[in-house]
Amino acid sequence: MSSSPIAKDLIAQKLVTEDQVATFGARSSPAWRDEIWTDAAIDILTQHTPNLLLLHLLETDTLQHEYAPLTPAAYAAYAYADSCIARVVNAARSAGLLDRITFILTSDHGFGTITHEIRPNVALVDRGLLQMKDGGYKGNVWFLAEGGEASLFIRDDAKRAALVQELKTYFATVPGVAGAYTNEEAQKFGIPASGSTDQAPDLYLTAQPGYSFNGGTQGPMTSDLASPRGTHGYLNTDPDMEALFIISGAHIRPGIDLGSITNLRVAPTIAKILDVSLPAAKEGPLTDAMR
Repeated sequence: MSSSPIAKDLIAQKLVTEDQVATFGARSSPAWRDEIWTDAAIDILTQHTPNLLLLHLLETDTLQHEYAPLTPAAYAAYAYADSCIARVVNAARSAGLLDRITFILTSDHGFGTITHEIRPNVALVDRGLLQMKDGGYKGNVWFLAEGGEASLFIRDDAKRAALVQELKTYFATVPGVAGAYTNEEAQKFGIPASGSTDQAPDLYLTAQPGYSFNGGTQGPMTSDLASPRGTHGYLNTDPDMEALFIISGAHIRPGIDLGSITNLRVAPTIAKILDVSLPAAKEGPLTDAMR
């Protein structure tokens, strides 16, 4: 919003116009948004001296979804992200802040290449569980598809048990489905228990490598993609889902190889650097890497 202090700073520096701020999400590309977010991060860092600054770059995610990982487009996106990060580091150096800052580079997921899509809601339409109404399919049963997994929600208590067993048996035989799990079975993956939240699925599907779930309600159950694409959301046992983690700077000893870590240690590490209590944390900070 153009009334925010950061937006006012960027407008005053002629890095962005008021109209561009007003239509930032609607009429802009991910690459340009990364450019402006980097400008904003530099302004916050050098003009407002924050204790914690979070910068999310989007283009690496966007291009890998569209063109798949390990492609020229993906490598170009990473090179661009590197240039944005370099701008922030160089701005900190020019402002004389570099010896006070710890930089953490991380991502929330990896990426897998897909060549096929599965539309589980098509099966619900075929069974009459989803019906056309007011121009769209509606019902008390619905799959929420998220790339490598799909979660089934049933809002009919009387039919839930029978539907879970029926659909579990059916989807276990669908090509590209790696597993079909009841809520109780899926809790071993970290899925919340039924009744603990309205986001707990009644049935949980996982996809085989090369397959992705799509929320569509029309067309065939499974289809081939015209060209490879990328997605995530698979179980964390899939090595393609491993994410980047680099930490360096004022509070970190140089040359430390952390190996593989769980992402549950990232927030506790930030909290320790900031001298903030995080009593609900399930993992400890990366003290071996700290000065």
